[in-house]
Amino acid sequence: ESMGFQVGCQLGERYSKSRASFDDTLDIVKFLCKDFWTEVFRKQVDNLKTNHRGVFVLYDSKFRWLRSASAGKMMGDNASAAAVGAGSGGQPGQGKTTVGDLLRFPCGLIRGVLFTLGIKAVVSADVASSLPACSFTVKIQQQAK
Repeated sequence: ESMGFQVGCQLGERYSKSRASFDDTLDIVKFLCKDFWTEVFRKQVDNLKTNHRGVFVLYDSKFRWLRSASAGKMMGDNASAAAVGAGSGGQPGQGKTTVGDLLRFPCGLIRGVLFTLGIKAVVSADVASSLPACSFTVKIQQQAK
């Protein structure tokens, strides 16, 4: 997760430097869903939902990094369902890769991009039984400025 955060900070700087400043948090999240997601995952987020109170849900029906999991190549107990959060702490199992392990890096990536753009947030990922679909929940904590 921390490695994803570092990479997210660097990519956030790279992909946003040619863009005009953002007006509000929603503009930043839209940038994340359209421009940034396209650069990193070669497609836009399929769905973005918000409660207008600092919680955003990004849904990707074909998340690239979970394709191997959907093909049945994953090991571990929670290959069909996982919930991973920023700062969740747990260590990966010995020799087993779970869906949760695959989602730690992109959670950090999203958190790093948002941090670079001035937003402190907690990011968690949830996977239903229909892999490779997953959703990322972004909870805005405060402005990092």
